[in-house]
Amino acid sequence: MSEYKPISDYGVIGNLRAAALVAKNGSIDWACLPDLDSPSVFARLLDSRRGGHFRVWVPEATTQGQAYAAQTNVLLTRFGCSSGIGEVEDLMPIEGRHAILRIVRAIGGPVRFRAECLPRFDYGRQQHRTHEGQDIVHFESPSLCLDLTCPTPYRLVESGVESEFTLSAGESVIWILSARGVQEQRPQASALKAAFEDAPTRTLDYWRQWLAQCPYRGRWRREVERSLLVLKLLTHRPSGGIAAAVTTSLPEVIGGENNWDYRFCWVRDACWTVDAFMSLGYQEEARAFMGYLAHRRDDGGSRDPLDVAYSLSGTSLEETTLDHLEGYRGSRPVRVGNAAAFQRQLDVYGEYARAALRFDAAVDRISHEDWRWLQSMGAWLIDHLDDADAGLWESRGERKHFVHSKVQIWVALDSLLELASRRSLPLDVNRVRQARDQVADAIRRDAWSHTRTSYTATFGGSEVDAALLFLEQSGLFCAADDPFMETLATLEKELLIGRALMRRRRDERNAFCACSFWLAEVLARCGRRERARDVLERMLTYANHLDSTPKRSRSTATS
Repeated sequence: MSEYKPISDYGVIGNLRAAALVAKNGSIDWACLPDLDSPSVFARLLDSRRGGHFRVWVPEATTQGQAYAAQTNVLLTRFGCSSGIGEVEDLMPIEGRHAILRIVRAIGGPVRFRAECLPRFDYGRQQHRTHEGQDIVHFESPSLCLDLTCPTPYRLVESGVESEFTLSAGESVIWILSARGVQEQRPQASALKAAFEDAPTRTLDYWRQWLAQCPYRGRWRREVERSLLVLKLLTHRPSGGIAAAVTTSLPEVIGGENNWDYRFCWVRDACWTVDAFMSLGYQEEARAFMGYLAHRRDDGGSRDPLDVAYSLSGTSLEETTLDHLEGYRGSRPVRVGNAAAFQRQLDVYGEYARAALRFDAAVDRISHEDWRWLQSMGAWLIDHLDDADAGLWESRGERKHFVHSKVQIWVALDSLLELASRRSLPLDVNRVRQARDQVADAIRRDAWSHTRTSYTATFGGSEVDAALLFLEQSGLFCAADDPFMETLATLEKELLIGRALMRRRRDERNAFCACSFWLAEVLARCGRRERARDVLERMLTYANHLDSTPKRSRSTATS
C-alpha cells in the first residue's frame, strides 16, 4: 500500500462549482472538474500511484505550513528552507473559465521549487493525449481537456509535466490549469494569462465581500466565519444545490468497507446548511436551494415525493465500484454514486417542511405552486405514517421504525399546520392535526423503554442513538412531564467518548462530529450552558492546522 497523507493535512479551495483538496506538502490530491460530482482529474487521495496529482513544493524545505488568506477560501502553503521561504497561493476563480491558479513566490531567496502535474482523467480510467504549445501543455481525454500554462522550463513525463526552477527574492510565477470541453479549441498561453490576470484580486475580494454580510460578532466569530466559508464552498452555483461533501470513499474506519460517495445534494444535509445560511441573513443561497429542489421534486429515481439526494450536474447516482483504485489507506471498495439516494428516508420531509417554514418567514413567501406541493406531500405522509424506512443512518438492511424518522414526520405535519395558520392557506387542518398527534402518541407509546427508562432508536428496540437528540430539537417533547432528560442522560452515559458523541454503541470508539454539536445545542437549550460550552469547545480542539482561532486562553474570551 502506498503512502497517504492524513485527511487533516488538507485544505480545500473551490469556485462554487468544483473544489480541490490541497495538502500541506503542496500537492493537489483531489479535484473533480468541472463540477463537484464530476469524475476526478486528480485522485491521489484514493490511490497515490494511479490517482494523479498536481504538486508544487520546495524540496529542501525543513518546515511547511498552511493558512487561508484572511476571510477567504484562498489557501497559502509555505515552505521554509535555509535560503528563504517559498509560498504557493492556491485559488479557483469564481467567474470565467473553470481553473486552478497556483501562484508561486519566493520570500527571501533564492528558493528552488519543483512542480509535477500528472492528471488522470475519469478516476484514472481514461487515457489522455498530451500536446505541447508555446508555454502551454494540453491534456486531452475523450470527456474533458485540461490546459496547463508553464511559466518555467519543463519536461514531459508519465503523460504529465515536471519542472524545476529557482526564484529570487520577490519573484513569482503563476501556473494556470484550465478546464474545457472536448469540442473547444486549444487556447494559447497568452490568452489564458490575460483571462486570469486580475483573478487573484477579484477572488480575494469576492470572498471578503460575501463574508462581510455575516452579522455574528460573538464569542466564536472566527469559527463561525470559517464554517460559513466552507459551507459556501459546498454550494453549486449553476444548479442551486448544496453538496454534502467534496469527496468520495473516505472511510468511516480505516480499512473498512463503509466508504460512500457524498458529492451530491442530500436533502437533509442541504436543509441544515440552508438553515445556517438563513439564520445569518444569507438569503441568496436559500432562494437558490429552494428553487433547485422545486425543479427536482417528483423527478428523481424513486416513486416517493422526494428522493434522499439529487445530482448537482446531471451525474448518475447509480452506485458503482472502482476496483482499480486501492482506496484511502487500503480502504476498499472505492465507490462513485450512492444507492442510499434511492432509499426511503422519511426524515427528509420534516427537514424540507421546516426549511420551507423558515424560508417563508425569513426570505420570501412560498409560492402557491410550492404550497400545493407541500399539501400533496402532507397527504402522502399521512398515508405512510406506519411505514418503516432506512433511517438517518441509511441502513442497508431491513427497514425499521426509526424514532428519528417518526419525529421528522411530526415536524413535517406540524410545519404545515403552522404555515397554513400563519398565511391562511388552504389545508385539511383536522386531518393533518389528527395525523400529527397520532405520530406523537405512537412515539410515546412504542419508543419508550420502561426497562431502560429512555426512548430508544427504534420502536420496540433496546438501543439508543444520537438521533434521539432530535426529540428535543423538534419541539415535540418540550413539556415538563416529558422524560426527555432521562434519555439525554442515557445518551451521555453510553455514547460519549470524552466530550465526543458516537452515533450508536456499535460504532465502538468512532465518534461522529455532527452528533457532538447536536449535543451541545440540546444541552444549551436544556439550561446546561456550561456543559454545552465544554462540549463545543472541546470539539473545536479537533480542528486541523487551518483552524484560524487565535492562540489565546478561551477563558478570557467574551461571550
